[in-house]
Amino acid sequence: YYMKKSFTLLEIIFVISVLAILSSVAIPKFIDSLNSANILKVRSDISMIRSNIIQYKEDKLLKASIATYPTSIDNILDLLNIASQWSKNNNLYTIKLTSTSNVEFKYDSNTGIFDCTHKKQDICKEITQ
Repeated sequence: YYMKKSFTLLEIIFVISVLAILSSVAIPKFIDSLNSANILKVRSDISMIRSNIIQYKEDKLLKASIATYPTSIDNILDLLNIASQWSKNNNLYTIKLTSTSNVEFKYDSNTGIFDCTHKKQDICKEITQ
């Protein structure tokens, strides 16, 4: 007589178990690599923001002989095309660092300092140095 070829229940359970084990290892590694990539991007953005703050002051000095820092960094964020990633509340700027944490920076227009104000200083060091 003729018998249909198909997978047994045991084979299907085995394949699902193997896939579950593989994904339990792969997904956390993937999330870690996304977080690491985002940290590197934020570090690069901070460096560019700080460079543009200094450049703004130098341009002012050359043009008007009055060296002032920008009153806010909103135009710099727009210029760098990263304004949508930062949220602003007065002179505090927040960006999403990882899938679970945000980091806040304060901009002082008198000194031109754009610095991390996060409670955990090791996070600040990681992204600013």
